[in-house]
Amino acid sequence: MERQLIPLALVLPLAACVTSAPERPLPRAALRAVPSPRATPKVEPARDGTVRTLPQAIELCLARNPNLYEAEARVHAAEAALAQARAALYPMVGAQLSVLWADAPSTYLFKTIDAGRLAPNTDFNDPGSLRNTEASLGASWNLWRGGMDSAGIRAAELGIDAGAAAQDAVRNALVAAVSSAWLELRATRELATSDDARVRTLEEQLSDARKRLENGSALRIDVLSLEVRLAQAQERRTRTELGRKLAL
Repeated sequence: MERQLIPLALVLPLAACVTSAPERPLPRAALRAVPSPRATPKVEPARDGTVRTLPQAIELCLARNPNLYEAEARVHAAEAALAQARAALYPMVGAQLSVLWADAPSTYLFKTIDAGRLAPNTDFNDPGSLRNTEASLGASWNLWRGGMDSAGIRAAELGIDAGAAAQDAVRNALVAAVSSAWLELRATRELATSDDARVRTLEEQLSDARKRLENGSALRIDVLSLEVRLAQAQERRTRTELGRKLAL
């Protein structure tokens, strides 16, 4: 009965340190720092949980928004793709070690004849077992592939530019959204203050008109007009307060 061959191979590819072309620096947009998801933002909200200024709100949003983390990861992936594309231009060195043990006649005869070690009185039907160790070393260098490698590098570089542009777009959209919400909140707060002052003024005028009506120095129509204006001002204040709560 023939036993199965037991090959053992160790392949050790090594990238040489020689480059065939100077590397193109990464685009500046790709080098812009984006807060890491694990980084603590420089500006924290107040102890009561409120944000005092617009720069605070913007920085907190940029430091904690997952869409910006995703855009940053896409830029890093594009940088890795560029490094992979450039690796095709580097020379490669490979080492291989093979250890073989077999008792098959065909394998025994092939290996011993190839090595020039076949004994004169060898029994071709039962030559015995064989232990053989082989080592090899090779090198390869891609010189030309019809422009495929350079095209791949250019595509990877454009991928970095596209990822950086998308990252900037996400950042700008976040800044615009936070600024819009902040300004809307400020506007509703100022409008609420104005509405409160108007309601207080109308309440004082209505109280004064009622006193004058009792004394006969004012008309009933004046009191009714002030009551209508006060009701309208109170309704407007309620809508403003609702808008402020929605803005929060």
